[in-house]
Amino acid sequence: MAIAFIIIASALLLYAYILYPLLVAALAKLRPQTIITDESYTPSISVIISAYNEEKHLAACLDSLLGQDYPGASMEILVGSDGSTDETNTILSKYSEAHPKIKKFLFDSRRGKMKVLNDLIGKSDGEILFFVDADMMLSPRSFRNHARHYSQPDTGGVAGIYRLISDAPSGVFVTENDYHTFEMRLRKNESLVSSTVGLSGGNYSIRRELWHELPSDQVHDDLYSVFILFSSGKRLLFEPQAISTENFVRTLSEEFRRKARFSSRGFETLRYFPHLLSPTAGFHALMIWSHKILRWLSPVLLLLIFISTLVASFYHLWGYIQTLLIIELSLIGIALIGGLLYSIKISVPVFRHLFWFSAMNVAFITGTFRYLFRLDKKHWVVAQRSVYSVPSKKEVRV
Repeated sequence: MAIAFIIIASALLLYAYILYPLLVAALAKLRPQTIITDESYTPSISVIISAYNEEKHLAACLDSLLGQDYPGASMEILVGSDGSTDETNTILSKYSEAHPKIKKFLFDSRRGKMKVLNDLIGKSDGEILFFVDADMMLSPRSFRNHARHYSQPDTGGVAGIYRLISDAPSGVFVTENDYHTFEMRLRKNESLVSSTVGLSGGNYSIRRELWHELPSDQVHDDLYSVFILFSSGKRLLFEPQAISTENFVRTLSEEFRRKARFSSRGFETLRYFPHLLSPTAGFHALMIWSHKILRWLSPVLLLLIFISTLVASFYHLWGYIQTLLIIELSLIGIALIGGLLYSIKISVPVFRHLFWFSAMNVAFITGTFRYLFRLDKKHWVVAQRSVYSVPSKKEVRV
């Protein structure tokens, strides 16, 4: 039985991280679906931003939106400050006074991102809802590169690309950036095959008529939108020319909390879409299981492999089991050394990657535990962020 557990769990991990990306890449090359765009198509866009204590970079974000190469009459920007206690409200008020297309909503108390998004969308008018995080800056043609896809009625949403930059790259930044490179390539290939199942919350858009009010503070708004599109039968396309940029300064503990929250809220979101997990959902179900669920469950599979190997080794089953146990213990040792090196700010590629992979899997299982025991916090915690080239509070340009 222990041998069977090892084989099955190992096969699932191999499939999720290697075979599935290779399968999608092959299909994208051999049988890509046509993606038709119209550069002249410019539907009205409502930009939606929920902000909490974003004084360090809200101005840079708004500047990047105001600088978009898109007809001004077809664009509105709605920003909701969710009970901010820093200078966010002051900055937002100044921009709103200087630029009528920016509509401010200053909420007195903090209610959570989902309620703010629901309120803002209820007050918006655009044909396309464009979601932006307040710590992101968009490339100048992002709106156009999103909008050109909506000339086709089968397009329900568009996912832009998410890039990390850093003035002082750390081991966490380099490893997270490597992961994002892998993830963006997978999203591109999924889009060519059918639809991508991944999107970045700070750079995506959907048709207004497909939007459904977020039902709970505990769902993941990005993933909820993906599943709504899948349920509607519309495509979610990946657009590599619509680029959002974040100056990455998150620490390992902040990245850990972010991954744990995503896992917890991902499972909560799935609860509203059980039909998408059935084989009757076709390729959409395959993508959700392969791209999302198996990754969230990877720490459980890893733990199952290790425990099964210990049991099999204890009963002296086959010589290679002992060898497998030595390999597993060696990998754990490398990850622990990677953590030690991280603590003294030394970055060695193999050690760094194994440590990061291990830490993020612990985050996933922490998120799963929070979901099962309903321990997830109501509000998200804003991680430490760097300042873009933004004026000081006294020098805000409007």
